[in-house]
Amino acid sequence: MKIAYFDTEIDPTSHKVLDIGCIVDDGRNFHGPSMVGLTEILKEATFICGHNIIHHDLKYVQES
Repeated sequence: MKIAYFDTEIDPTSHKVLDIGCIVDDGRNFHGPSMVGLTEILKEATFICGHNIIHHDLKYVQES
């Protein structure tokens, strides 16, 4: 079972994803604005965790 933790940084005016940080409990990590990169690291995660994912992060990463 792998757990991935991620967070986004969003431009408050344009609502553009500026940065995404993600770390998996097996030590792999991702840092950058690419949804492709985030998707690759999340593929094998059993659980995805973070601060305010439901009410903040998901609406921006789903649009990307």
